Amino acid sequence: MQGRGAGQRETGAMRPTGIDRLVPLGCYTLDVARQRTNVPPKLKQRLVDEAGGKYANPGCASYRTHIHHIKEWAVYATHDAKHMVAICPTCHDAVHHGPLVIEDETIRRWKRAPRTKLQRDHVYVEPGESSKLLLGSIAITGQTGGVSAFDLGPSTRLSFRIADADIMLMNMAISTTAGSEVLRVVDGHVRHQAEEPVRYERVPGHVRVTAPISNDFMPDWALSRLRRQEPNFASDGTLPLLDVEVMEPGLVRVQGIWNAPNHVVAITEERLAFIDPNHPNQQGIVALLGTGPDTVLDYVGPITTSLFAMGCGAGALRVLTSAAKIGRNDPCWCGSGKKYKKCHG
Repeated sequence: MQGRGAGQRETGAMRPTGIDRLVPLGCYTLDVARQRTNVPPKLKQRLVDEAGGKYANPGCASYRTHIHHIKEWAVYATHDAKHMVAICPTCHDAVHHGPLVIEDETIRRWKRAPRTKLQRDHVYVEPGESSKLLLGSIAITGQTGGVSAFDLGPSTRLSFRIADADIMLMNMAISTTAGSEVLRVVDGHVRHQAEEPVRYERVPGHVRVTAPISNDFMPDWALSRLRRQEPNFASDGTLPLLDVEVMEPGLVRVQGIWNAPNHVVAITEERLAFIDPNHPNQQGIVALLGTGPDTVLDYVGPITTSLFAMGCGAGALRVLTSAAKIGRNDPCWCGSGKKYKKCHG
């Protein structure tokens, strides 16, 4: 036997399963493989839904899915949902080539697991030399264990804690103006209630939650006051309820809208803004601006106390509101150094 090329075999040899036909070529025969068909979109969606909207492996948080044929297509040549499962590209590769064997029975156990549609995610932050939140153009940190930026209620807060010296674990919650929770993050684990008109979008390291402009998600008085300083805020009719992006190891950019009774905290690309309709500032807004990640507020107090507080709340820095009246002889809120009565009183 000589001169046999790839894809050829001797006449009379057993035809392997998955070969459509044998085409005679002189004294040789050329195997012509059956063309593999694509998985129908409806079947793929059914398998993803079966896995709770993600990959079926309960030890993997990936949302990007491949469809794996437990009974190999090359052998059985069929798209039978009973023998198919949604798995992520990395785990799909591991099934076929991984150093740890993933048995078919393991995959079938993943497939059989009872599930409802998951509204969960995970924000992983690679450890860095320091841990910081970038709020607008100001970064905050708390190297003694983390920092609570603000805590205006169970569904209106933002913080992070540091575990084992350099593991940054995000914690936050956002809500509607009526107090209904939209999203909660506990040590990096996300649980969201994103249903129309709220939209939840994600790629690894970046989560975004948006909604149409509405009093349900930001009071009109707060939006109008913020637009006095940022006229183009939500100019496309969409409110950025939350935007979290891991920028560098240990650096997380956070923007969004946090609603509380008579208060709103808004973090945009430029500023960290505290908005109160009755603030002594005629614009009803106090905003902090810096120059980016190098403008850092380093909080050295206990993480049980917030860095910022509004009204009579406890915090290292208190943003004065109508609930905290300024005495006529107190320093003016504008920072001029004059007494309030001789400045804005």
